[in-house]
Amino acid sequence: MTKVKLNKLWNSQKALGALNIIKDLPIKTSYWIGKNTKKVSKEIELIEQKRQELVKKYGVANEKNEMSVPQENMEKFSKEFYDFLDTEIEIDLRLFNIEEFTGKSGLTGQDMLQLDFLFQDNEPKTEAK
Repeated sequence: MTKVKLNKLWNSQKALGALNIIKDLPIKTSYWIGKNTKKVSKEIELIEQKRQELVKKYGVANEKNEMSVPQENMEKFSKEFYDFLDTEIEIDLRLFNIEEFTGKSGLTGQDMLQLDFLFQDNEPKTEAK
């Protein structure tokens, strides 16, 4: 199980899309990318549901019945949403070695930072003495 904050998942959406279009990866790696994406996408859907609940709580409807948060409620909305995004969850993800993507990914450095929860630490562990 991987511990990750909801904001990390929420902010990974674009990079996750880029990860899924990488060509020439081993079939097993592609499989695990797909499985991880499905799990992360499910969490993102739940986050979006909660965001929409907050929009309803703090928002007002326009003439087309579309909800938006007025400026006077934006601070309360933002605080509640970002406090929620600070929640840490455990999610069952298959972690990757960065070497699996070396030279083939096409991912930007920003993408890699947003997806860092999918990569295991490759540094050797030193035991405290």
